[in-house]
Amino acid sequence: MKQQITIEQLGELKESQSERLLNWIIDKKYSFHGPALVTIGQMIEFLDEHKTFLNDNWWNCILIAWPEFDSASISKSYDGELCDALWDAIKEVL
Repeated sequence: MKQQITIEQLGELKESQSERLLNWIIDKKYSFHGPALVTIGQMIEFLDEHKTFLNDNWWNCILIAWPEFDSASISKSYDGELCDALWDAIKEVL
């Protein structure tokens, strides 16, 4: 299981999105050695603090990460990676 985003995923952000994420990281006083590769726990914290930007069921992004969860309404597969599902939700907020 992936524990943090990849450098490639970090590169998916626009400059303004990167700045917002970096400001949040600085405000939280998280430290990184190298690129800010956000962890699963940090993503959950970020989404919880920004839940007003998502629908009331933002935790559904977690459910789609598990292969056992089956829903016809889900069109994207995360191959069991919680990290990727959370990252997509973060990009939506940013």
